[in-house]
Amino acid sequence: MNDLYSTFKKLGLTASERDFSRRWAGRSASYLATTKTLSDGAMITVFRRLIEERRWLLALRVARMVLFGPRRRSAP
Repeated sequence: MNDLYSTFKKLGLTASERDFSRRWAGRSASYLATTKTLSDGAMITVFRRLIEERRWLLALRVARMVLFGPRRRSAP
């Protein structure tokens, strides 16, 4: 499951993959269920919607993901 979707779910910003796909990513309801990662276009749509809702820190996180790729955790 997508890390960004999990974050939105934890924060109560989305209720389901369908909701996230349509409301935040601006894609079809089945988008998140049929793809392993969000496209850059979908990420930019999420970023724009976060800016519209003045969720600055989360928007910054999405922008970093678009520019530099997903965060890689170092091995212990």
